Amino acid sequence: NGVAVFTSSLKGAVDLRIVVRQLPGERATINGQLLIYYSSWTDYMGFEIIHPIYGPDWQAGRDSGMWIVTSDNCRYIQLVVHDCPGGNGVGFWSPALNSGMFECLIYDNGRKGSNLDHGIYTQNDTGLKIFQDCFIFNNWAIGLCLYSSGGYTNNYLIQHNVLWNNGRDGSQDDALVGGANVSRGLQFLNNYVYRKRLFGGTVRCGYSGDH
Repeated sequence: NGVAVFTSSLKGAVDLRIVVRQLPGERATINGQLLIYYSSWTDYMGFEIIHPIYGPDWQAGRDSGMWIVTSDNCRYIQLVVHDCPGGNGVGFWSPALNSGMFECLIYDNGRKGSNLDHGIYTQNDTGLKIFQDCFIFNNWAIGLCLYSSGGYTNNYLIQHNVLWNNGRDGSQDDALVGGANVSRGLQFLNNYVYRKRLFGGTVRCGYSGDH
């Protein structure tokens, strides 16, 4: 379909991190998807991900820009993830332990007709997930979605991010913090939210569970 899928399973060490980045002066773009499986102590830094094509047999996740699952102690720094119309910009799930996104641009992801295509869709239980200094805007559904109907949204540090004009489907928020179960260890600090549209909301704290 004209796009590529890259799978990374790099394993560094606490005192010997691996850095994946473009050469100085070059611009690296993944035209497709980056899957993170069984990676540890690795920094993914400074490149672009775009996934502009999805087929008629679309399935959630497969056509997201990034899909981060079984990994630990990874950092995603200064990435640009945009124009992924077949899914979320980033899916960042519970098996990805003690990891975070820093100084990333996440925008123009999702597709008309779906309220499940978010800028970042994330769940977490043990270990700490961090979203810090990111710009998240113009995504079709929620900009930053912490939600699970049966899993957990525990142990997050979300600080110094800027979110605006998400929820282009007409009903979603810039951020949803909390799912169906009780959430613990949530810190939502010093974030900035702007909403030009009159529909939807800015930040929704809690869903059907206590927070």
